[in-house]
Amino acid sequence: MRRIENWDSALVRYAETVLGEAFKWGRTDCAAVVRNGLNEILGLDPWKGHVEVWRSKVKALRIASSLDAEVERRFNRAASQRRDQLMLWLEQ
Repeated sequence: MRRIENWDSALVRYAETVLGEAFKWGRTDCAAVVRNGLNEILGLDPWKGHVEVWRSKVKALRIASSLDAEVERRFNRAASQRRDQLMLWLEQ
């Protein structure tokens, strides 16, 4: 993924819009700030199609818990691949 031109200025402008704003799920929670910041940097939402948008604590927790299994599956697959590579290297 490539950053858009002047991404740093766009990110600062976005940060200024949420700075000092009251906490609101889907707007100023930590994951929403990261998601929206990435959107400013990349010019697109890299989570779109993978992670739903939330507007409440309940929805955010449901999404997070559904992602836990996927993250664990991917982590375990990557760890397994690295372990296999290490074993091959050790056998040499």
